[in-house]
Amino acid sequence: MENSNDETDDLSKYLDCMQEIALRLIGIKLKINELKVTCYKYIEVEFICLQFRKILEFIALANLVSNKEEYAKKHQNFANHYHAKHILRDIEEINPNFYPQPIQFISTDEIPQQVADIESGYLTKEEFLHLYNECSEFLHAKNPFAAPKDLEKFYPECENWLNKIFILLYQHQTQLIDTKQYIWVDLFGEDGYAQGHVMESIFNMNNFDDNLKSHLKNYNPESEKCPDHGKISKFTSPSKLNQIDKKLIVNFECPDGHQFTREFYIK
Repeated sequence: MENSNDETDDLSKYLDCMQEIALRLIGIKLKINELKVTCYKYIEVEFICLQFRKILEFIALANLVSNKEEYAKKHQNFANHYHAKHILRDIEEINPNFYPQPIQFISTDEIPQQVADIESGYLTKEEFLHLYNECSEFLHAKNPFAAPKDLEKFYPECENWLNKIFILLYQHQTQLIDTKQYIWVDLFGEDGYAQGHVMESIFNMNNFDDNLKSHLKNYNPESEKCPDHGKISKFTSPSKLNQIDKKLIVNFECPDGHQFTREFYIK
């Protein structure tokens, strides 16, 4: 995202993917709770699996939008890519922090409104791949010689998968390849449509450089020494931001291979 016009265009494409996801989430919810138009449960499950798979593909394609410049350098025909698992694998090679991070807005007596990461209950990358594979199996014709698919087990799990995706995307941020920039998204904005903004951090959390250190209250050079071996250690990316306590959680690895974590308060 090199200039404001590119940012606007890419953000619009990202939100188009989110809008497709929002409508399909609603469609699955209606199918599970209300609409029963066939007498054959396999058709019901196949419809739900098709929507789940397309939702997962839109998640992958949205992240392709937000990392397109670096992705295009490695894949010249990227405009034709659609396979969700392959896109996620390739994006992770160029931007390990691409996956959406669900967030929530909370209030305290000291701070009226702040952003905090949601730590659990959402669709993880590992669950993404599991659900993608499981849905793909239901969308292929049954081999009469293969073991039957466990329809009775999968159908009750559909609402759980739906909730996990909803938590992941309802309000989330995704980090761009320029790690000072994020896209913040509200899946159901004020007018019912996906809304978002490109935000910029004051420092790059993939580097432990002088700029980042200048924003930390309790940093000193001793902080980078391994507590077990006393050796200056190497920063391992990325850092993690605790929005509630205003702390930066930083990982290090010493020359002897010992890994440790430091917490720094942000000014």
